[in-house]
Amino acid sequence: QASASFQVSIDCSFEEHMTSKEVGSLALQLRYCYASNRRSSKPCYYTATSLAGATLKHLQNVCGFPESWLAKGFAHTEVSLEEHFKSQLTNLVYLTSDSDNVIEVLENNKIYVIGGIVDRK
Repeated sequence: QASASFQVSIDCSFEEHMTSKEVGSLALQLRYCYASNRRSSKPCYYTATSLAGATLKHLQNVCGFPESWLAKGFAHTEVSLEEHFKSQLTNLVYLTSDSDNVIEVLENNKIYVIGGIVDRK
């Protein structure tokens, strides 16, 4: 069911710019994304790219990660967003609150990217 939907990717390449507390918050937010998607009647396919280091270590302490997550449409990779989706770069839509553009309809062929950064400064 998830593979027939649009995709969401969380770009976790910003870990070096965050404090350890912020990294912990990012890992918790990834868990929220997984849980919400798992309960959804219309889940989408998630991929966390550049997932490594302390963020990955936090998630490895979660029961069922990564096997159960993958079975529910939530994959992860240590490679960068650009490398992972190199054959689909034209389908990437990087979401940002700084944009004046508003997406009214989510398209199934697009990969919507959320920056995996927590900045509490």
